[in-house]
Amino acid sequence: MSLASPTVTSRRPFRNSRSEVLHSCSIQNRRIPPEKPGDHAMGLLAGTIFDRPPHCERCEKPETECQCPPPEPQRRVTGHQSVRVGVEKRKHGRMMTVVRDLNPATNDLPDLLTRLKNACGAGGTVVESNLEIQGSHADRVRTELQKLGYRIRG
Repeated sequence: MSLASPTVTSRRPFRNSRSEVLHSCSIQNRRIPPEKPGDHAMGLLAGTIFDRPPHCERCEKPETECQCPPPEPQRRVTGHQSVRVGVEKRKHGRMMTVVRDLNPATNDLPDLLTRLKNACGAGGTVVESNLEIQGSHADRVRTELQKLGYRIRG
């Protein structure tokens, strides 16, 4: 009995859709053909507004080339607005500081709430046109609102 080594036969080359010869036995040597000028892959967002880089709304240049100054922040007139500050007792004996009589049209309530929460070191929320801050912080809220130019009632 003789042990003969099996013979390895090379596979026959095959042609893909672009008529190039590919060998199925060597994936590492496979060459990807270059794309033709008119032959590009369409992306998911191709042809939409998300396909192009963002542009400035004022000068229509790309944002990387835009020299426009940043927009002025809207100033809020607070000198003639008065607010009420009070402390309420909620269920389970929890205290809430409530700021009432704020006009949502002339005030940036989320920004004002953030300033008051940072001053008090507490959490809070905006409910309708009222600001609610967790805990009994009426004195701190009053001083912070007076710094911002509000008149305090109550």
